[in-house]
Amino acid sequence: MVTGTDFSGDTSSTELYIGGKLQKCNEVTTTSATFSVTDISEESMASAKLYFDVGLPENHAAITGHGLTLEPKLISLNI
Repeated sequence: MVTGTDFSGDTSSTELYIGGKLQKCNEVTTTSATFSVTDISEESMASAKLYFDVGLPENHAAITGHGLTLEPKLISLNI
C-alpha cells in the first residue's frame, strides 16, 4: 500500500513497476493506492516506479492562483 495525499486516478491509470515489471493495482483513493506485488525479479525497491494519472484536483485554482504548486505527496510505502 502506498499512502499520501491528493492522489488521483483509478486502477486503470495508476501503475507500479518493480524491476521493470508491472504490478496489479487493486484500489486507488485520494489517500492510498493498493497493489498486489506478484512479479518481482529483485529484492530492492530502488528500481520501483510509481505513476499516477496526470491532472489537477478540484479547486486547484484556489492554491495555484497564489503562486504555489500542488503535487501528490508520498507519505509511505508498505510492502
